Amino acid sequence: MVYAFNTRNERKELWSYLSSLSRGWQIPWIIIGDFNSVLRIDDRIRGNPITMSEIVDFSECAEEREFIELPQHGSRYTSNDRHGETRVDSKIDWAFVNRQWLDNMPAYIDNFLLEGYKMYQIVYKLKQLKKSLQELNRQHFRNILTEANEDREALEKIQKELQLKPGEARLQAQEKENYQKFRRSSYLAEIFLLQRSKGKWIKLGDDNTRYFFSVIKHRKLQQAITQLKNKDGQLQTEPDSIAQILVDFYQDMLGRKSNHRVKTFKSILHNGKRLTL
Repeated sequence: MVYAFNTRNERKELWSYLSSLSRGWQIPWIIIGDFNSVLRIDDRIRGNPITMSEIVDFSECAEEREFIELPQHGSRYTSNDRHGETRVDSKIDWAFVNRQWLDNMPAYIDNFLLEGYKMYQIVYKLKQLKKSLQELNRQHFRNILTEANEDREALEKIQKELQLKPGEARLQAQEKENYQKFRRSSYLAEIFLLQRSKGKWIKLGDDNTRYFFSVIKHRKLQQAITQLKNKDGQLQTEPDSIAQILVDFYQDMLGRKSNHRVKTFKSILHNGKRLTL
């Protein structure tokens, strides 16, 4: 839910946040609310003409992150300043989704008009939205932690079988399928726990805490150096020994020229990312 600031400079933080948020999510999402900003040249009637500088930040954010605007029914211009003959109508309320939302969510349209104070209308609508989000969570994410654990166990089981029969095509295909399932469910489980934590470990049981740290530990292990050969060709696995091998290697390079190092092939390096100054 969005309720944006009134000035362009204050809204820059919102565009940056939405861009980073949507970049990290590969699951269905919807962003709705009062963005306090027009998006196109014809999003305002009367008043000052809309300039490119007024819409460029919002437009670039929506285009870069591939926001998909949900179609609406009723009046297009959802805001006005109530100034009689000089009244200015604008469209500043928006609803955006991503491709995953369109792929997974059925079309849904509702029409209603609430009466009462503005704040009451907002609170009522938020309560109705909460019910829909709770149902969405129940259908798709309620058992995501259990699903992630089950997918991990299934992957470990097939990998053990594959170690006994490494050349069997059926097991290879099954391992690939199990890996993709675990990758998706573990990612969703991590996002789920991060959202629940809100920066703190609030109301998380021991099982959830252990699982979250197991995910973090798994990522660290993927990036860790667990074994390394020293200059005598002996394989070392102790962390202190590995660290000493690295220190000795670079200390040995300082202050002298060596003709025994492996030649670097520039043609190979050019195939990767390069830093240009």
